Amino acid sequence: KKTVEVNDPIPGGKINTPESYTLNYSYPADKEKGFVAGSGTLTLLSDGTIAKSADLPIGAVLTLTESASAPGASAVSSVSPSTITIGQDSEATVSVVNTYTRDLGGFSVSKNLKGDGQDLVPGEEYKVTYSYPANTELGLPAAEGSLIVKAGEDPISVQGLPAGALPVPKDAAVSL
Repeated sequence: KKTVEVNDPIPGGKINTPESYTLNYSYPADKEKGFVAGSGTLTLLSDGTIAKSADLPIGAVLTLTESASAPGASAVSSVSPSTITIGQDSEATVSVVNTYTRDLGGFSVSKNLKGDGQDLVPGEEYKVTYSYPANTELGLPAAEGSLIVKAGEDPISVQGLPAGALPVPKDAAVSL
């Protein structure tokens, strides 16, 4: 059984998860039972459709693994149980859950004055407005924001932006 869980803190965001996943299995040889080592894969669909393997040797102890990925997100795969023993006329039920969480980052802005007239400029506040375009590959809507910085003071950080977003300042005199 396949389950996909998505944690996206970005309003309007949609982490683009795959439609199918590969479950890997392998088992060691067992001379007593008369079979050689083997391995294979099963394609799991994200809609939860049950996948069945080809016939496997009775008594084989399978190790099951899966890894998931999505652009701009971290994924954790959980296979339960991760080891099964193939029995006579029986089916094993395995649950595979992928949990995706949007990767977040940020940037900092500071304002510095230079030149002979810098002492003549009072410690005014400067508004910096930025935006980033929509990115369908990453499932990001377009967004914008702003912050206030003061000349000569510590940088102001903007955090919680989706990884892969490319913020662009709206003021041509500012670079991020």
